[in-house]
Amino acid sequence: MFRRFRNFFRPNRLEAEIREELEFHRAQTSGSFGNVTRIQEQTRAASTVVWLETLAQDLRYGLRQLRNAPVLSAVAVLSLALGIGANTAIFSLVDAVLLRWLPVAHPEQLSLLVKKDRLNHRGNFSVPFSQLLRREAKSFSAALLTSQPGRSKISLNGSEQTVTTEDVSANYFAVLGLNPTAGRFFMTGEDEPGAPDYAVISYGYWQRQFARDPGAIGRTIERGGSPFTIVGGRLRSSSAFRPALPSTSGQHSPTSRRNSSIPE
Repeated sequence: MFRRFRNFFRPNRLEAEIREELEFHRAQTSGSFGNVTRIQEQTRAASTVVWLETLAQDLRYGLRQLRNAPVLSAVAVLSLALGIGANTAIFSLVDAVLLRWLPVAHPEQLSLLVKKDRLNHRGNFSVPFSQLLRREAKSFSAALLTSQPGRSKISLNGSEQTVTTEDVSANYFAVLGLNPTAGRFFMTGEDEPGAPDYAVISYGYWQRQFARDPGAIGRTIERGGSPFTIVGGRLRSSSAFRPALPSTSGQHSPTSRRNSSIPE
C-alpha cells in the first residue's frame, strides 16, 4: 500500500518503469506478447491507488475547464459561496434558537410561562399574580420572574446610551444556577418594595462602558432617572453565561421590584 501511494506522487517514473518492464518481457518472448496497452493499464492499476489517481485527473480536468471559461467560473464560485454562507447562517440561527441548550444549570428542567393577549402579543403578569405564582407554584422547585427584554436609556457619568434591559426577580440567577465572576448577584429580599436598587452587568456592557475596569463594581448607573448600584456581573466572555443573555439590576418591577438587565 505504501508503494502504491508513493507511485501516485511519481507518475512519470512509474510509467518509465512499466515501459522498461514490458520491453524486457517482450524481448524474452518469442511468440505474441498480447495487447501491450491493456497490459500496461493493468500494471498501472496494480501499482497505484486507482481512485486517488482518478480523482486527481478529474480535478485537473475541472480546473482546466474553469480556466477556459473565467466568467462562468466566477458565477459558479460566487453561487457556491452564497449558498454555503446562507446555509451556515440559517443553521447557526436554528442551532442557537432551537437546538442548543441554554447555558444554565439543568436547562432540561426549565419551563416557561408566558402571558399573551388575544392578538398573541406577550405581556407582563400583574404583581399580585406574580406573587401568587411564586408562593403557590408547588409543581416547581422554584419560580423566577422576568419581564420582556426592552430598550432603556442608561446614563453613566452624564453619558447616555440605549441598551437592552430586563426586569427580574432577586432569585433569577440562583434559580438558573449561575455564579458571578465579579461581585455578587441579587440577594433574597432585594426585589421587595423599598429595597435599594441594584444592577448586575454583562461582559459586553462592562467591556464597552468600563473598558474592563474591575472597579466597575460599586459604580452607579441611572435608568429613567433612578440610580442603580452595580453589585456584580459576569465579566468573563468565556464563562458559562452566554454574553447574549442579559445582566440585571433591581427596582420596582412587574414582579415586585424593577430589575434591569444589560445584555451585550
